[in-house]
Amino acid sequence: MVKILSENQAQIKAVIPLVKNYEQQLLSLDKWWGKISLIGKINSQKVSSSILDDMQHTKKKFAELQIRLIQNLLKEHLQKLIDYDHNQSQVAIDILIRNLFERTADVGFLATDDDIRAFLQSDTITDDSRVKIQSRLKEYVKKYSVYDEVIILDTKGKVQAHLDGDNPIDQCFDPLINKTLNTNDDFIETFGQSDLQPNLSHSLIYSCPIKPNNESHSSTLGVLCLCFRFDDEMQRIFSDLLQGDDINSI
Repeated sequence: MVKILSENQAQIKAVIPLVKNYEQQLLSLDKWWGKISLIGKINSQKVSSSILDDMQHTKKKFAELQIRLIQNLLKEHLQKLIDYDHNQSQVAIDILIRNLFERTADVGFLATDDDIRAFLQSDTITDDSRVKIQSRLKEYVKKYSVYDEVIILDTKGKVQAHLDGDNPIDQCFDPLINKTLNTNDDFIETFGQSDLQPNLSHSLIYSCPIKPNNESHSSTLGVLCLCFRFDDEMQRIFSDLLQGDDINSI
């Protein structure tokens, strides 16, 4: 911390007005000591030299004390800032973990939707049936606006329906499809670049196998993928935490 103080005093003072205010008050007192010493020198014929020496010594010691006081104030407030940032960071992490945990329930719930099961079980998927299932997905996303894309694929990675009209995906070659089809887990969580959302540099995708019933050993009809608005969620969390915060009050 001493190194941080020595290297960043100017920046720290700039963001801690309280310390800067104390520093200005101490500087004002130091100037008064200077004026008193100057007056003493001007009237040196009437003032004992020992008194002048004492005044100079006192002024010097006061300047040293001033430096120590400011250093200690900076150290104390810096520690408060570190503790505050740590607490805020922990809150942000806790909120994110909670929100991501809730998503694991979403993908499992939607994968058991009767309309989606019937859609994949139909002998022929028509434009009308695709429009209907997309409407069903839109209804779901309206309740949970944390998703920017929902994709239904068959077991070969062929996209059968999805929400985002700007997404050009038709066939998925992402390994997450096979991983989801062969998993014994309830869902797969994947973060990174994916051809499921080729227009994005990274995606957070929750995928789950779609089965005709709730029997664990039943055949698999396809894969459901929920694409989470990760960047938007992070921005919202930080915005909520920062709203109304005033560093000057620390």
